[in-house]
Parts: sequence; structure tokens; C-alpha cells
Amino acid sequence: MSLEKNARILKITIPFDLETIKGKVLERSDDPLSVGSVIYKIKVTQSFIGSFNEKEIVELKTKADEAQCGVNLNLEGTQNIYLLTGGNSNGQLEIELCGWYEPWRDNTREKIRKALKKC
Repeated sequence: MSLEKNARILKITIPFDLETIKGKVLERSDDPLSVGSVIYKIKVTQSFIGSFNEKEIVELKTKADEAQCGVNLNLEGTQNIYLLTGGNSNGQLEIELCGWYEPWRDNTREKIRKALKKC
């Protein structure tokens, strides 16, 4: 992230685009290119912010455990649908423990509306 101060303007450059999606977790595997990281396959069911399309299968990269700020997503039953917010780095969603991720529930859509009104 770079900061550039010019008069009264503060410009923040973020190296990736923000994505907010509703998605279903399909599988989890170790990242062969990065020790200590895992990749989840996510089927996008709805895109709120960003460039991912519905029904698109995207990779979500995170650290393997919470001690490294990794996210542990459930693969079982009806609890495998999530609201996920993270960075889009070359078509791959990256998310950390500090990001916004939570199981999708009936009131999740209302939470999104409230959060977007604050922006």
C-alpha cells in the first residue's frame, strides 16, 4: 500500500481490487506454490462488489491456520455458504482473519445494506 500526500488530498493505492461475494465452498487443498497456505474452491452464487460473476468458480487463498491470520471455512452441509470479502489478486480471492467472512444467514443481506450505507 502506498500513501501520497498532496495538499489536502490523501491518496491510498491498494494493490488489489476489493471483492464481496456470496459463495459456496466446494473443496479445500494445500497450496502447492506456498507452504502454509490453503486454497478453497468457491462457487460464486452472488457478487455484491467486484468483478467475479455468478456461477464462476474462484480460488480463495488463505493461510493454513488462524495463528497466521488464516480463515477456516466449513465444507459440510448447509453451513458451507459464506459472505466473503477480500482482495482480488490476479483473479484469486485472498482473505485473512481480519477480513469480513461469515456464514450466510437469512439476515445477512440486511447486514450488507447497512454496511454499504456507511460507506
